[in-house]
Amino acid sequence: MVAKDDLPSVSAIYGDAVAAYNRARSGLTAAMQRPDHFGASPGPVHDAWTQLFDTAVKFLSDTHTNLDATAAALTKAVDMYAATDKAAADKFNSMLNERGEPKPGPVK
Repeated sequence: MVAKDDLPSVSAIYGDAVAAYNRARSGLTAAMQRPDHFGASPGPVHDAWTQLFDTAVKFLSDTHTNLDATAAALTKAVDMYAATDKAAADKFNSMLNERGEPKPGPVK
C-alpha cells in the first residue's frame, strides 16, 4: 500500500540524505579553514557554500516531512473510507435481514 510502504520508503531515503548532509555539515567549517598566514578564518566561499548547503538540506527535509504527512493523510483517508463502507454494509445487511432478499418486480 502506498501509505504504509511506498511513501515511507521514499521518505526514509530523504531522511538518510538529510542525516548524511548534516554529518558533512559538521566538518564544513574545519574543511574551509584557512592557514594562519591567510587569516586563519574560513575561506571566502564558506558563507556561500553554507547557504547552498542549508538550502539543499531544507529542500530534502521538507520533502521528507511532506512524504510522511502525505502517508499519514492517505492512511487516515483509507481508514475513514473503510469505516464508512463498513457502516453502509452493516446498514444494508440489516435491511436485508428485516425485509429479505429483494425480488425483481414486473417491468414497467
